Amino acid sequence: MSPVPPGPVLLVGVGDLGTRVGHRLVEAGRTVSGLRRNAADVPAAFDALGADITDPESLQRAVAHLAGDDLTVIFTVTAGERTAAAYQRVYVDGIAAVVATLRPGKIVTVSSTAVYDIHDGSWVDESTVASPTAFSGRAMREMERIAEAEAQQATTVRLAGIYGPGRTRFIRQVREAKATFGPEPSYTNRIHVDDAAALVALAAQSESAPAVVIGVDHEPAARRDVIEWMAGRLGVAVPDVDPDFRAVTNKRCRSDAATSLGFEPAYPTFREGYASLLP
Repeated sequence: MSPVPPGPVLLVGVGDLGTRVGHRLVEAGRTVSGLRRNAADVPAAFDALGADITDPESLQRAVAHLAGDDLTVIFTVTAGERTAAAYQRVYVDGIAAVVATLRPGKIVTVSSTAVYDIHDGSWVDESTVASPTAFSGRAMREMERIAEAEAQQATTVRLAGIYGPGRTRFIRQVREAKATFGPEPSYTNRIHVDDAAALVALAAQSESAPAVVIGVDHEPAARRDVIEWMAGRLGVAVPDVDPDFRAVTNKRCRSDAATSLGFEPAYPTFREGYASLLP
């Protein structure tokens, strides 16, 4: 497959993560457009476009001038609400409309490690089969499939739990003694938002990015270990073991693909990342 030239970039979804990705690409010399429902909400660093991605006519009017093999699309959207209908509309119908309208040479979809329906503490990497059962994971996996089928080059970056500035709910829970853990280890995976943005931008710039890249730091950590470390930093009591605690997730993710791209996180474990957010 021939390399995709460094042509224009379209950010579909320009929230916190998308904005950070776009700034990195502008710094790298790329021409970046940002697409949101309201063009006025697009940061000034990008060419602002306004359209509803689930409305083909609206989308055609806004982005038709960008269509072509030299276009790179970065699809980093959020559903807005956690319902099956919302996920279907944004992730599945949205990506289908974007690729049908633009036929981009390259597309990078931002997905989630939630597509791995594994809850027994097992290791997960890019070779692990993604067979989600929850509606959210199924919608994101279908988004990935559509991009794979329609773009000349397609990469999906499956991010673990994103934290960072403005994403400090877990810190607040520990401070308020509302973060608990059970008697058995439950592994958690995360990535600082700056590292997530760097990885997505790297995948968009690479001429040989693999089809799947997992976005995690270097240490899947037991929930208890994170809580105990953070409680120590905050000077608050560590909660007692909760025998009724049920982990939402329990897997250990690693990313050989990110390493092959030359990615090195600025925050290699939760310690460096959370330390940057604590007083």
